[in-house]
Amino acid sequence: MTYNFLSYFVKLAQLEHYTQASEALYISQPSLSYAIAKLEEELGVSLFMKNGRNVKLTQYGQIFYDHVAPALTQINSGVELLKQISTETPDIIHFAYLYILGHSLVPRLVNSFIELPRHSKYHFIFGQAHSRIIIEGIKNGTYDLGICAFVREEYDIEFVPIIRQRLILIVSPDHPLASRPQVSAKEALSYPLITYNSFTGESRRLVDEIISGANVKANIIYEFEEESSIAAMLEGSQAVAIVPEVSILDHSPVKRIPFSDIDQDRKLYLVKAKSKKLSKPSEAFYQFILNSDLTDNL
Repeated sequence: MTYNFLSYFVKLAQLEHYTQASEALYISQPSLSYAIAKLEEELGVSLFMKNGRNVKLTQYGQIFYDHVAPALTQINSGVELLKQISTETPDIIHFAYLYILGHSLVPRLVNSFIELPRHSKYHFIFGQAHSRIIIEGIKNGTYDLGICAFVREEYDIEFVPIIRQRLILIVSPDHPLASRPQVSAKEALSYPLITYNSFTGESRRLVDEIISGANVKANIIYEFEEESSIAAMLEGSQAVAIVPEVSILDHSPVKRIPFSDIDQDRKLYLVKAKSKKLSKPSEAFYQFILNSDLTDNL
């Protein structure tokens, strides 16, 4: 069952006439008849029946048409879109990053990059996701580059640390700990905890290590993928959360409290596939990131 055979089937179903369909397809009528016969043989059903000088779909043919026609339309649209993109914007960088980095770091980084005359023609297609999705996208070719947390046992991915974020405690403004200049992990974890879900990988692992080090059984009440949702859920709550100190917290009323007994960072990494050579635009952006001072962009 080939793409051409399916295209022939759809055209014949629409025109209901072998001669007209073969002319529209620029093929001979015997070629069209052969294609339809092969489809019917493979499917084990008759797709068309005679209707005077014309043909029309059988019950099975109609069911098949209802599935094949939309699928071919999608395929053709995808092909045309790729042709358009490759013609109009050949210098594309497919770049993915964690949600929190879209607020400050990525806009500043990208704008600084394309302001350079030699980079002005480059075009970005962005993706925002949690770390595991970014890594999968790098592996399957959806993304060229990404910035995310470390994901274990991904041996085909090159992880280059570029950012360090200190872990802190955040609470609502009316929380009993809100006025404290610092707090121990054990005391903080005596309150209900809002934290990351397992899909976040390294972020959740760091919090679990703090829980283990404090030798307490944490009461985890909610789990999220990123910091803005965690901070929002703290409003009016007696819960606490352990997160990296990131700029997105500036837009939340939460109180940030340093730990008195923990000096832990979350690292973020610039990632790419080890086995895949980057395109010229992506390689340029990769080197630009490596040579950038990211300290003030978080």
